[in-house]
Amino acid sequence: MKEKMLFALERARMKLHRLRASLWKHLTFFEDDEDGLAVIEVLLLIVVVIGLVLIFRKNIESMIRAIFSSISSKTGEITNYSP
Repeated sequence: MKEKMLFALERARMKLHRLRASLWKHLTFFEDDEDGLAVIEVLLLIVVVIGLVLIFRKNIESMIRAIFSSISSKTGEITNYSP
């Protein structure tokens, strides 16, 4: 009876060892494979930027118009400059 229990314990230990080795192999696979993460990060950043542009579209348009009108007026002052 004692031999059967020892044999069962040894089999359980071996199964646990194989399971741990298999799990470690899969975990290290995901650790090494980060190429897909960079693509996902870039796509998420693009989506966030597009979303922000759509949300603040009117504010961005008015700010750009103000900047270009300021540039146009300053350009006129420079071209009409006479020392």
